[in-house]
Amino acid sequence: MNYILIQGWTELKPQDKLLYIRWNWLLYGCEDDALTIASLAQTLRMNKSTVRDSVGRLLSSGKIVQSEERGLFRVAMGPLEDSPIKLSDGKKSFIKKVLGDEEDLSKVRAEELSLRLLKAVLVFLCDDLGVINDFRFSYLSKITGMSIQRLRRYRDELKQAGFILKFVPGGNSPNLYKKALSICIIDPQLIGGGKITFSLPKGEDKGISQAIFGWEPNKLLLRYELADKMLDLESDEGLGDPMLETLIKFRETEKQYFLPMDVENEKHCDLREVFLHKFELRISHFFDELVSKSIQTILSPEFEFLTRSSKAKTDQIYVNKSLTKLWREDIEMHSYFLLDLIRKHIVSGARLEKPVDLYFFRSHSAFYILSNIGRIDCRYVKTK
Repeated sequence: MNYILIQGWTELKPQDKLLYIRWNWLLYGCEDDALTIASLAQTLRMNKSTVRDSVGRLLSSGKIVQSEERGLFRVAMGPLEDSPIKLSDGKKSFIKKVLGDEEDLSKVRAEELSLRLLKAVLVFLCDDLGVINDFRFSYLSKITGMSIQRLRRYRDELKQAGFILKFVPGGNSPNLYKKALSICIIDPQLIGGGKITFSLPKGEDKGISQAIFGWEPNKLLLRYELADKMLDLESDEGLGDPMLETLIKFRETEKQYFLPMDVENEKHCDLREVFLHKFELRISHFFDELVSKSIQTILSPEFEFLTRSSKAKTDQIYVNKSLTKLWREDIEMHSYFLLDLIRKHIVSGARLEKPVDLYFFRSHSAFYILSNIGRIDCRYVKTK
């Protein structure tokens, strides 16, 4: 049934889909599948005017049909099967709740119904930790009937409300990222997942890494290094002194480069590509993914982990390798700091019944560790 959420929905409005889903839910327990607008509004507990307008559009689209007896309407295809995509109980529960199952929506405005639909769709698309790695406004517009402008406004509202914890924009650039999709992270506690939060006091201006460690990893990208050292990737001293601010020139060009990248058989990268295409946040999120991987590596002798591939790394192997080296000490500092927080949520000497899924990321003022530990910590099996 929930599969209706991701079906195409062009030429129809968001509230039409919400009504259509609730109508299909109703059919599973309703002997009489033909209803008048008044009886449908009463049964679904929705505003009669909203129901009348939606029924008119659904009728024109062929989603519903009018019975021979005038004034009666029924779903054209009958009850639909549930989604072939398996949803966790937490996600199913949230979707039913946000779409108003057993709730009186008669006084809820169309704007609120649209926002509820978007929440349900995002929960359907995310994994069990609330992560959507292939977020696309164009796709959401197609399946919700909302304009991209409206979806962006709702995205901002959901970030402000804490429903979305972080949003990493996608984009395109000549070399670093080609067709990179956005990353959207929803609060997993809404769908039964676990979340550890370490945040700064209100009013703190510094970023959290700067406040705790006195150093912001991404600020290294604002510094330039000697070309001969930067290109010597195999050397232990390959990255040279990260504090060097020497402006370098590559061959006879006037461009300034910061990391080696294979461009037309020459290993270099134009720093401006990061900023012109607004990839600072994506590069920063790549750091977070490396920290997640580091934590898993340290804990792997004790626990089995689910594998997550990096979605924020660049398309250039040289850049990824250089960034990993450049951030090596920062990754270690963050990893061991976070391990203390993680271990407090793991019973000493215990063995989990299923693989651990773990995902770390930063906002400006907080560290977040998402995991399935929050759901399964009551099902530990003690080791002998």
